[in-house]
Amino acid sequence: MNPNVRDLDVNLGLEGGNAVELDELTTRLREQLLELDVEAVDRVYTGPPPPGTRAVEIAALGALVVKLATSPQLLGVLVHTVQSWLGSHGERSVHLKLGGDVLDLKGVTSAQQQQLIDDWVTRHSS
Repeated sequence: MNPNVRDLDVNLGLEGGNAVELDELTTRLREQLLELDVEAVDRVYTGPPPPGTRAVEIAALGALVVKLATSPQLLGVLVHTVQSWLGSHGERSVHLKLGGDVLDLKGVTSAQQQQLIDDWVTRHSS
């Protein structure tokens, strides 16, 4: 395994939405993230399906793992992409986790959101 590649956990939320809508939004964000210079963007699976079903594994709704090189520039672009996904949709939320450091984006003004993002990306620039 490449020591310069890290896992970024991305958990999306959709207040008042249903599972199908959250799955569609997750798929769209995954496609956007795959356009970036990342190693992979994988769905998170919670385990085997219930007995008697045809599914291979059960995907955790709204959960992705992004494998990315250690690069402050790439992390900044990636977080900006996620921020754009959030847009002005108050019902959407994002929980990012890199190592033990967490960034939650929900219920803050655009200026506060930008400050939280800038501080978080700066912490991972060293």
